[in-house]
Amino acid sequence: MPILYPDLEAEVASPDSNTANMTEYISVGEALKLVAPFKGEKRDVLAFIANVDTAFEVIDLRNEGICLNSCRHELVGNLGPPLRIGI
Repeated sequence: MPILYPDLEAEVASPDSNTANMTEYISVGEALKLVAPFKGEKRDVLAFIANVDTAFEVIDLRNEGICLNSCRHELVGNLGPPLRIGI
């Protein structure tokens, strides 16, 4: 059976990576908790973008694809016709 949604609590980064220079990162699921739900209001766009930037700063770069897809879905899924943008 295909997996439709990624496990946001699981880390994609390899556990055997070099840990000598490893910085502490949080899981994608925890990072997405920093992003307030976007309700489609024009005045909330900049706050949403700032929260997404913060989420990307605290995750491992190898996990950024999952975070990007989740944030994009939140943004595109809640845009109303007057604010629709090309993503």
